[in-house]
Formats: sequence, structure tokens, C-alpha cells
Amino acid sequence: MKFGTIFIVIFCSWIIIAYAVNPATKTSDWKIIEAIDGDTLRVEIPAMLPLKYSIRIIGIDTPEKGGRAKCEQEALLAEEASEFTKNLVKNLKTFEISNIKHDKYGGRLLASVKINNIDVGRALQKEGLARIYHGEKKESWCDKR
Repeated sequence: MKFGTIFIVIFCSWIIIAYAVNPATKTSDWKIIEAIDGDTLRVEIPAMLPLKYSIRIIGIDTPEKGGRAKCEQEALLAEEASEFTKNLVKNLKTFEISNIKHDKYGGRLLASVKINNIDVGRALQKEGLARIYHGEKKESWCDKR
């Protein structure tokens, strides 16, 4: 693929994404499809073509699961965090997405998320399944809590 074609594809993708996450676009029209893990949701955003996008809950970090976990304790906590968020999504009646930003890599969105009037990030923190995180070096989940 030539550079010009790549540029056009990337540019058009950014235009569609910018339209979809424009503050004027009603997030109430968005649909939560699934919880990927404790701090990441997949949503469908109506646009010119429906977009499926990942939203990472802003301001928190949950343990990594599977092969990304650095110890068994982290993997177990990650599964708990995932189940917690999946249960909220499964019982979804209302949701609110706010403070929407692009992550530093541009591949997903960062946002505050409320499901059934529960702030998901704060609820995960309260359960000991998330920590406050704003881009600094992550603290290990393998140390004693």
C-alpha cells in the first residue's frame, strides 16, 4: 500500500472517530456491547457506519489477566475485576459515558463510565479491584496488599 493511500485511510478513520466522539454526539445513543476486562468496555457508536470502539475507564488501573499477569495473584484479581464489570453490564439498565478523551496511542477512548448510576471506576476501587492511575508507572499487583 502506498503512503498516500495509508494517509487517506488513517485520515478518514480519524474524521469518522472525531464525528462519533464529538461532544455534540449523544452518548445515550451508544450501546455497550461487552466488558472486555475490569477497566475496558466495547461500545458501538452510531456514525456514518456503526463503529465498535474500546473504552478504557479513565483514572483507574485494574490487574492484567491471562498472559499479561505477572503473578497468580494478579491473574486472580483480574478475573474478579472482569467479572465485577461483566455483571454490571449484564444487569445494565442505564449508562452514562462522560469525560471522553482519546488515549495517548489513539486506539481507544478514555472515559468515565456509570452503569445503573454506579461509577464503575470508583466501585472497582472500593472493592479493591482497581487503583487510581493517571499514566505514571504502575504499581505491582503481586506485592502484598
